[in-house]
Amino acid sequence: MVNASRKLQGAPTDATMPPLTPASSGGKGVHAEQQESPQIPSTLTIRTLALNAVEAIHGIRPLEQLSRYVTGEVFERLLLQRSLRRDRQAVYRDERRIVPLPGKIVSSMPHPGKIHAAVVMHTGERSFAVVLRLEKIESRWRATELAIL
Repeated sequence: MVNASRKLQGAPTDATMPPLTPASSGGKGVHAEQQESPQIPSTLTIRTLALNAVEAIHGIRPLEQLSRYVTGEVFERLLLQRSLRRDRQAVYRDERRIVPLPGKIVSSMPHPGKIHAAVVMHTGERSFAVVLRLEKIESRWRATELAIL
C-alpha cells in the first residue's frame, strides 16, 4: 500500500531500496577520494536506508530487507530496538502506526570510503533524526553505525 503523501514528498514508493548508484560528479571541485570510488551512494539511497530502518523498527517492514545494507552489529541493534518497541506497545497497548516522512539530509565524506549522514524524519506529532555512518566494505557501501535519535 502506497501512502499518498509519500508520492507528494518524492519518497520512493516501492518496498525495495534502490541500488547504490554513482553520485553525479559536477566536473570541477570533485575530491580525489571521490574519484577513486566510482560508486558513491546518492542522497536518495541514504534517505531510503534511513526510512527503511525506521519502518523496520516500527514493524512496518521486515528487518531482513536491511541485512544487505547494514553490518551484523547494526542488524542486531535494530533487532533489539524492534523487540523493545514491541514490548512497549504491548505494555501501553499502543496500536498507533507511525508513518515517517523523510526530510532534509545532511551528509559529508570525512575520510575516503566513509560517509556520515543525518536524515530528519517527520511524523504527524514529532520529528527525529536518523544518523548513519556508511563505509565501503569489499566494494559495497554498508551502514556500520545507525542510530535513531
